[in-house]
Amino acid sequence: DFINENSNILKIDESQLKINRIVINDEIWNVKFTQNFNNVEVYNSKIIFHIKNDSIVKIKSNFYSDMNIDTKATISKKEAKNLALRYLDKKAKVETINLVIYPIIGQNMNFYKLAYKVDFETIFDEKPRRYIYFIDAKNGELINTEDNLVEAAVQGNINGTYIPEYPSQGFSLANH
Repeated sequence: DFINENSNILKIDESQLKINRIVINDEIWNVKFTQNFNNVEVYNSKIIFHIKNDSIVKIKSNFYSDMNIDTKATISKKEAKNLALRYLDKKAKVETINLVIYPIIGQNMNFYKLAYKVDFETIFDEKPRRYIYFIDAKNGELINTEDNLVEAAVQGNINGTYIPEYPSQGFSLANH
C-alpha cells in the first residue's frame, strides 16, 4: 500500500483518510480524500492522487499530521445554530450544521478548534451572500466567517433585456 509504505515522507496517516470522490478522465484518475480525526472531518483538508497508467503522477496534500484535539462538543447543534443566527444578525435559514475540526495555520505551528460549521442559505442583501459561520463547539464563540458564494465573470454582447448583477441595480432595455 503506497500511503503506508511512504508515510514517513508523506506525513499522512492512512487511517484518517476518507474517500471524497473519484473522477476518471480518459487515462487519468483523480482520487480525492478528506481527513477525518476521530470521525470528525478536518475542514479544508484534502489529499488528491492523480493516477495515470497505474502510477501516481502527482499528489496534492492538505493533511494535518500534528493534530491532537478532544472531539467531544460541549454545546449542542441547536445551541450552535442559535448562536450563529445571533452573530449573523439577519433573517436567514440554516441549511446544514456539521461538526468539524477547524485548523488555524500559524507560522511555527498549527492550532485546531472543534467547531460547528453552520451553512446558511443564500441571502440577498445589497449583494448576494452565502455565509458559513464557524462556532466553537466548546465555548460558543465565533471562530470565523466565510462567504461561500461562487462568482464568475462572463463576457459578450447582450441583445435584449439586461438583468443586473444585484436586484437593487434595476433593469435596462438598452443593448450592451
